[in-house]
Amino acid sequence: RCVDALVHEKFGSVHARLLRVLRDKQKLDEKVVAQATMLPIAACRERLHDLALAGVIDTIEIPRSADRNPSRMFYLWYINSDKQMRSAMRFVYQAMSNVIERGAKEASARALLVAKTRRQDVIADPSLLTDGERKELQNLARIKQRLAVASVRLDSMLLVVYDTDPHSADLQLLQ
Repeated sequence: RCVDALVHEKFGSVHARLLRVLRDKQKLDEKVVAQATMLPIAACRERLHDLALAGVIDTIEIPRSADRNPSRMFYLWYINSDKQMRSAMRFVYQAMSNVIERGAKEASARALLVAKTRRQDVIADPSLLTDGERKELQNLARIKQRLAVASVRLDSMLLVVYDTDPHSADLQLLQ
């Protein structure tokens, strides 16, 4: 469910639908996936490749003959759960990095105002701040609060991913 939410956020509802179909039916040919999701084959193929590049799904090659000629192979799409967990962790860590970076950017954009609020004369007499500066401080506080909430949500998502895959504590999985 956590991976579905991440895929829905990152790629959209059509990609999430593809993922649900693959989870329900295990290994499928792209034509069958296209029929099950009611998408044109070209659009389905493009979205499957998006998910494969993100590491959420993978392909398996099944040869029709002994010579293993690529033109005579079936390519089935499936969910590789280890790879999917690594991708989910990567998505969450990237989102956490974005939240931290956004917080730093917002604080640096208003650094002069924050420095002004820390001065002794302003602490003693807050009326030295203009209405615009007060509104900007309230806006900064609101942004920081939203970023803190996002960070907590991402932490909880990361805990769900760790609980789902007990071997994910290995640092090798983050590569």
